[in-house]
Amino acid sequence: MSALLELRVVTVRFGERTALDHVSLSLRRGEMLALVGPNGAGKSTALRVAAGLLRPDAGEVALEGVALRHWKPRKLACALALVSQFPVLPPLYSVRDAVALGRAPHLPFLGTEGARDRAVVAGSLAAAGISGFAGRRVGELSGGERQRVAIARALAQEPRCLLMDEPTANLDLRYQEGTLSLLREMAARQGIGVLVVLHDLSVAAHFCDRVILIAEGRTVAAGNPACVLRPDLLSAVYGTRLEVIEHPGTGRPVVVHAGARRPL
Repeated sequence: MSALLELRVVTVRFGERTALDHVSLSLRRGEMLALVGPNGAGKSTALRVAAGLLRPDAGEVALEGVALRHWKPRKLACALALVSQFPVLPPLYSVRDAVALGRAPHLPFLGTEGARDRAVVAGSLAAAGISGFAGRRVGELSGGERQRVAIARALAQEPRCLLMDEPTANLDLRYQEGTLSLLREMAARQGIGVLVVLHDLSVAAHFCDRVILIAEGRTVAAGNPACVLRPDLLSAVYGTRLEVIEHPGTGRPVVVHAGARRPL
């Protein structure tokens, strides 16, 4: 199967620091791919490169086989959506109008919403669980609620490729599960490719088809969760003793701290 999105031997430098060092990844259609690693590993940098917000010093990014530099901005915005870790939303807009901004790439110049656009916005509000406060101003919302608005706005774009940087960081457990289940379902049913940065390794194992582990700007391991999330590898990368157990219901890996060392 051809790749939907590819990072091809990408290197990014900030001054003398190398943030990404010859990193490659491939996201397939219908796949949910997790990018994990310790703080400062380069995860968010990789996502910014994948979204076209940051040009690499070497290597390239391709979407549907075409280098991002050859995509026209409007066409790219229809194909790819990004939910950043700290999304910027207009505080005076209603939630509904903020989500409707996701339809902008699909509208003609100076065009207005049609019936289908309104239906897509309504569906995106419902999918993110925010239909109940669609009329509230964005500036009145909590951090978790604003995160759900950003997710709904991305869904309203109807992208073929969805990039998300810690989308559940400000959400309680109910909405974490709901959001990631929604992404999993969209990937499976609609063939969308989802690349998501996650800190919670067990969550990544539960929801994602594959996991890429990076550290110090380099790819350490890539593959299915059971192959990548190994206690010896994780303990070395994260610098703390970790254990991996099998979830009793799904059989997928669950990563836990090994506990404090006992004094001799």
